[in-house]
Amino acid sequence: MKAAIGWFVANPVAANLLMLLLVVGGLLALPALPKKVFPDIASDVIEVRVEYRGASPSDVESGVCTRVEDSLEGLSAIDRVSSTALEGICVTFVELVAGQDVDRALSDVEARIDAIDTFPLESEEPVVRIVEQRYPVVDVAVYGDLPYPELRALGKQLRDELLRLPGITAVTLLNDRLPQIDIELDEPALQAHGLTFDEVAQAVRRGSVELPGGVLETPTAEILVRGSRQAEGAHDFEELVLRSVADGTRVRVADVAQVVERPDPRAEESYFNGRLAVSLRVFRVGGQDAVGIKNSVDQYLARRIPSLPPGVHAEAWLDTTDNLRNRVDILSRNGRSGFLLVLLVLALFLRPRLAFWVGAGVPISLLGAVGCFGFFGLSIDPISVFAFIVVLGLLVDDAIVVGESIHSARDHTDSLREAAVAGTSRVTAPVVFGVLTSVAAFAPMLAIPGPLGAILRVIASVAILCLLFSIVESLFVLPAHLAHGRRLSRGVELAFVAVPMLVLAPPAVAAAALVATGAGMLWRGSGAVVDGVERVRGLVQRALDAFRE
Repeated sequence: MKAAIGWFVANPVAANLLMLLLVVGGLLALPALPKKVFPDIASDVIEVRVEYRGASPSDVESGVCTRVEDSLEGLSAIDRVSSTALEGICVTFVELVAGQDVDRALSDVEARIDAIDTFPLESEEPVVRIVEQRYPVVDVAVYGDLPYPELRALGKQLRDELLRLPGITAVTLLNDRLPQIDIELDEPALQAHGLTFDEVAQAVRRGSVELPGGVLETPTAEILVRGSRQAEGAHDFEELVLRSVADGTRVRVADVAQVVERPDPRAEESYFNGRLAVSLRVFRVGGQDAVGIKNSVDQYLARRIPSLPPGVHAEAWLDTTDNLRNRVDILSRNGRSGFLLVLLVLALFLRPRLAFWVGAGVPISLLGAVGCFGFFGLSIDPISVFAFIVVLGLLVDDAIVVGESIHSARDHTDSLREAAVAGTSRVTAPVVFGVLTSVAAFAPMLAIPGPLGAILRVIASVAILCLLFSIVESLFVLPAHLAHGRRLSRGVELAFVAVPMLVLAPPAVAAAALVATGAGMLWRGSGAVVDGVERVRGLVQRALDAFRE
């Protein structure tokens, strides 16, 4: 290790290139990293959805949910099964044991569900899938002075337009009050056409379906075939064919019934700013950028709002990216205050230039870690930013130890290079093992399974990367900076502390310090100000020496 330290001290260009590699690599990687409200967590939940239209919740429970749950008994990969029976549908969630192969478990569940042959005849084909992890980014409220059907149609139009934007793949219409379709049969018309109530009900059920038809393989692609005759509005139901006569005429629902479309009386109305509203929720899926999605939505609304009907407004709210921005602001404030605190305290005991380079190790280590995020699948999110905040106070420790050791070694030699090599080599072992002790504290988090383990792995990965880069910076970059450079005047030395404090300190503090310095220079001259600062530093140094002795 001493040979490597000596080589970097003797070749300062290599040390500067290493520093630039870490800094520039982090700065270039930062814009390309996805910004997320929450890190991605692999789903270990399988959903089984079976539609049983027209059935009450109790019929759905006894006819569908119970059979699904019974069929899944005995699968070792399953931790818990829970079902929800609603009107016309059964939704079953299958939670897997942590660490199980999700694809294999999905195949086992599909095989068990496909083997069920006791579902009601009126039920649809079961749909088995892995629960997709979707994270809300922002809600868009569409509200105004329009009847709900027109407002709902406008909301669906905006949803389709949002889905066509680059980078947006999941938008859901919330509080969607689906219309209620009432088919009021005319008894004389039924008798005239020789139809019964059950025949009409069966024809309506068969005529409004959406079924998968398999896969059509071609030489260049595979085409999914799906039969879709899902009726939605009153006109669609009126056109459903009940019977075809030999002469080619057809009996439709409109011939024997009156179809009325009205709002569902059980649905709840939503209001925004006191007006009737529908809401769109925009999600982030997979590795998409939450901040980029929010920016796309804002740009879209800025273009779209002027063309909305009179009296109708659209507004983005419930912005979940605020949490990410707040965490980044906390990291920025803590980083600035920590750097200034280290700079100020070290300048009272060591040379100002040495204090500056010791403090600079914090942003260099952070940027070095950011440059490696892409290799480890990490992103900029509140959890990774929290990890930065946690490790922020640890990064400067080894640089302080190395810098103080080099400062102490200068008392025994006139050569800056020899002092840098000797001082760094003297503390290499404690610095390395001190950092490795912290790494060992975070390492067990990498092996914790489940959703909690996924979050802790982000914290551990970020912390370990930052700590390892702090070793590289303190052992190879810092000694090279302290071993070279001509002796500077006291004023220039002081600038290593004064300039960063004026730039990074809060505006009020920086302005007060600037005014005080300017007043002192006008009253006693610049030399007197530098002398005053040096006297304070000498007083602190003598007090520390007396306390040490």
